[in-house]
Amino acid sequence: VNKQYEATLKQYKAETDALVASDLKAYHLINKGKLQEAVVQHIVETWKESPDKVLTVEQAAKEVEEYLRADAKEKADALKELEPAPETEEKVLPPPKAVTKTLTQQVEATPKRTYNQFQHLSMKERIEQSIARAAQQK
Repeated sequence: VNKQYEATLKQYKAETDALVASDLKAYHLINKGKLQEAVVQHIVETWKESPDKVLTVEQAAKEVEEYLRADAKEKADALKELEPAPETEEKVLPPPKAVTKTLTQQVEATPKRTYNQFQHLSMKERIEQSIARAAQQK
């Protein structure tokens, strides 16, 4: 009985290898991970759970491939959650350019001072005005 069981497992393994090799696109994850043995194991476990249900190699390979795809998607989603959000670069404005001033912009206009004309004043009024102006400047 054991020899027959071992022979059946070898046959399943050979059929699984042939199926995966014939359609690498459909069974990409099984081929990439060298998981042909997992397909055979799935057939055996299904048979042990329910002896009247025996999976074909193709059915088992499709189920294993679907499981691997779902598992890979879960892991990829988990990794995306762990990764920090990509930081956006803060745009920094350059420092303001130094404005070159022209000679006319650098010179400040001084207010014009108007002087009272003393011509029409008497000598006494002129002296009083001069004294008042000198007192203001101190």
